[in-house]
Amino acid sequence: MSGSPNNDNPARSVRRSGLAAGTVLAFAAALCLALLGICRGRATTSTPERLFEITLTFALAALMIASAAGCGRLFLIKRAGEFLDDFAVSCGVGICALITIVIGLCATGTLGRPGLAVVAIVFALVGGYGLARFRRNDEQGKPPAREGGRGAIFWIAVLVAPISVWFLTGQFRGPDVDEIAYHFAVPVIYLEHGGFCNIPFNVYSNMPLGGEMLFTFCLGLGGASLARLVMSFFAPGIALFMVAITRRWFGDARAGLIAAILFFANSCCCYGPYVDFALTFWFLLSLYAFLQWRDCGAGNRLVISGFGAGMCMATKYTGLFPAATVGLLLLLHLAFRNNAAGAGLKPAPTGAGPDDAQATDRITGGSSSIIACFGLPALQWAVPAALMIAPWLIKNHMFTGNPVYPMLYEVFGGPDWTPNLHRNLLAWHREIGVGRSFSDYLLLPWNVAMHFDRVGYRYFAGFLSPAHLIFVPPGLILFWRNRRFRILLAASVLGWVFWSLGSQQVRFLLPALSVTMILAGLGASRMMSLASGKRATVVVKPIVSTIVLVLMLSVWREYILLSPQLLSAILEPGYSVESKGVITAPQTDAINYANKTIPPWTGRFLLIDFNGGYPLNQQYVFESFYEAPQIRELAADCSSPEALHCLLASKGFTHVMRQTRERSGLERFFATPEAEQRFNAGQRILDDYLTRFCALRTTENQVEIYEIITDRPSREAPPEIMKHWMPEWTGTGPGRW
Repeated sequence: MSGSPNNDNPARSVRRSGLAAGTVLAFAAALCLALLGICRGRATTSTPERLFEITLTFALAALMIASAAGCGRLFLIKRAGEFLDDFAVSCGVGICALITIVIGLCATGTLGRPGLAVVAIVFALVGGYGLARFRRNDEQGKPPAREGGRGAIFWIAVLVAPISVWFLTGQFRGPDVDEIAYHFAVPVIYLEHGGFCNIPFNVYSNMPLGGEMLFTFCLGLGGASLARLVMSFFAPGIALFMVAITRRWFGDARAGLIAAILFFANSCCCYGPYVDFALTFWFLLSLYAFLQWRDCGAGNRLVISGFGAGMCMATKYTGLFPAATVGLLLLLHLAFRNNAAGAGLKPAPTGAGPDDAQATDRITGGSSSIIACFGLPALQWAVPAALMIAPWLIKNHMFTGNPVYPMLYEVFGGPDWTPNLHRNLLAWHREIGVGRSFSDYLLLPWNVAMHFDRVGYRYFAGFLSPAHLIFVPPGLILFWRNRRFRILLAASVLGWVFWSLGSQQVRFLLPALSVTMILAGLGASRMMSLASGKRATVVVKPIVSTIVLVLMLSVWREYILLSPQLLSAILEPGYSVESKGVITAPQTDAINYANKTIPPWTGRFLLIDFNGGYPLNQQYVFESFYEAPQIRELAADCSSPEALHCLLASKGFTHVMRQTRERSGLERFFATPEAEQRFNAGQRILDDYLTRFCALRTTENQVEIYEIITDRPSREAPPEIMKHWMPEWTGTGPGRW
C-alpha cells in the first residue's frame, strides 16, 4: 500500500486530531479550574502568587473562547468563509450554546459550581474536537491577497491599544453601578439559590438576561475577574466581524480595521465590559450570517442569523431593534426576490472587488411557491430567534404575570411596580436627547457628535466622535453603486431610526453605530486607495490616518497613560474585584462593612437610594431606577410610618441602609405633578419611619446603616399592600436566597 493511513482516510485523521485536541483542552480546563479554586481559597501574599492567579484566569478565559469556537464550528456544515470569518461566527454559535445550557440549569434548579465545572470540562472536550475542522479548512488553500494588506500591521497595532486597555480596565475596577444592580447581583443570587428565583423589587431580574447567563457561568467558575475577562471578548469579536465583512464583500481588510478603530473611538466604549457590547456582537453575527445566506443560500446560515437576532432580544429589551433591523432586511430581500420571479443570489467570487455588481443576483429556477420562496426562509430565521427569547418571556410570566415586565404594565400589570412608576420611567427615557421634533430627528447624527459639552442623562448620556460625519459622506459617493454598501447603509439607517424613537442614550446606539463605522471605514480606506500612486498620496493618506489616530487618542489617551498604574494595582497581593479597585461604587464600603459585622444570611435589608446590593451577603431590596423610586412609592402606598413598619416587619426586614450622597449627573425627574407629590409624601413617611422605628448604627462613606429595633407589630399590613409589594416574602425569616 502506498501512502499513510491518514492520507487514505482524511476524515479519520480529523477525528483523531479532534479527540486529541479535545482531551488536551478538557485536561487544561480541569487543571485551571482546580488551581484557580486553590488560589481563590487562600489570600495571595505576594506579587508572584497574584501574577500566577491572573495567568490562570486569562488561560481559563482563552480556553473558554477556544472551546466556544470549536463547539460552534461543528454547526457550520460547509465551509463558507476564511478562517477569521468562520472563527467569529463559530465563537458566536458556541457562546450561544453555552448560554442555552446555563439557562437550562437555572430553569431546572440544578445550577451550582460543581455542575458548571463539569459543563466547562465537557464544553472544552467538544470544543477541542471542533477545532480540528479549522485545521482542515486552512489546508484547502491560502486566501487571496486583499487590498490594504501591506498596511494592515500598522492598523492592527493601532487597534490593539484600546482593546488591550479594554481588557485591563475589566480587571482593575471595583463593582460599578450596573454590576451591583444586576450584571453580578442577579447571577450571584441564582448561584446561591440553585437556579431562577423571584427577586423582589429588582426589575432587572425580570428582564431578558442572556448576557448575565454568561456572567453566571464565569462567576461560578472563577469569580468577577473571569466574568469580566470573558465578557471583554465581545470587543475583539466586534472587530473580527467588521474585518470579515469588509474583507469578504469589499476585498478590503484595512477598511474593517479602520472601522473597528473608529467604533472604539467613542466615549461610551471606555466603560469596561458591559452587555451593550454583547448586544452589538450578536447583531453583527446576525447581519453577517444573513449576508452569507444571500450569497450561498445555505439554510444553516439563516438559522445562525436567527439565533443571533434571538440573542439580541434575549440580552436586553432594546435588542428588539437590532433584531428587527435584520428581520426587515430579510423581508425586503424576500419580497424583491419574489418580484424577480424566483431570483436567488450567487456567491461572490473570492476576492471580489467593491465594484463587482455582477456578483449579486441570479435566477435559480426554484419553486414559485410562496411557502418555498418566502415562508421557509422566514421560518428558518424566525424560529431560532423565537427560541432564544421564549425562555425569558415564560420566566417573566411565571414570576410576575407579565411576559415583558415592566413594559406594557397597563396591559399585564405586575408586582413591585405601579402605573405612576411606569409613566415616570417612560417619560424619563423620552427626555433623554435634545428634543423630539422633526428637525431634532434630522439633526441627530450631528447633535450626538457635536454637543460633546452637554453630558448627563438630560442629553445623550455620552457623545460620539464625529467619525461618521467625516468619513460616511465620501463612502456614499464612492460606493453608491455597490449593492453591498447600500444594504449596510439600510441597516445603519434603520438602526438610527429605531434608536431615535426610543431612549436616546448613546450606548443604545452601539449596534447601529457598528455598521455606520463600517461605512466610515470603507470611505476612509477607499480615499487612501484612490490616492495611491499619485501625488495626492503624500497628502491624503497622512491626513486620513491622522484624523483616525486623533479620534482614537482623544478618547483613549487617558486610559492608555493610566495603564501602568492599573496594572500595578492588579498585581497587588490580596486584590479582588469585589473589595478593591481604582474605581469603586459609592455604596461598596457600606456593603463591605455589613458583610464583616453581620453574620451572613441572618438579615433582610431595605436599601434606600441604592442602585444595587452586590456583594451583600444578605437578602435585600433596592430601587431599580433612580428615576422611578419604588421605595418612596411603597411608603406612599402605606400612607403612614406605622403602616410602613407593619409591612416591613411582616416581611422580615431587619436593617435599613440609606445613601445620603447626591448622585452625580442625575436629577430627580417627575412626569406629572402627582408623581412629585407621591415622592414627597413617601419621603416624609420614610424619614419618620427611620426616626421612630430604627436606630442608626454607623455611617460608611455617606451611607447610613440602621437596625430595626422595635418589636414585631401585633397587626398585619393592609392585605392589598401585602399582596402587591414583595408578595413572595411572607416574613418567615431571613435566610439564603
